[in-house]
Amino acid sequence: MNGGPPPAGTPVFFTIDPALGTVTPASTDASGFYMATFTVTTATPGTVMSTAAALGIDSNTVIIDIENCIG
Repeated sequence: MNGGPPPAGTPVFFTIDPALGTVTPASTDASGFYMATFTVTTATPGTVMSTAAALGIDSNTVIIDIENCIG
């Protein structure tokens, strides 16, 4: 890889508190990008922090603010 994108189909794993939400499994495309969907599992407003990892390398923490949830 030498600093390039990961190969297409590389799995991306997420750390997240399952009491607050879930993230769909993801894998990279040919450019090394991925898309995932976060689903709220609580109607309680708050902040969720998640980190993605691929090939053993963690991303920066992503902060998701939950507001105005309708249960």
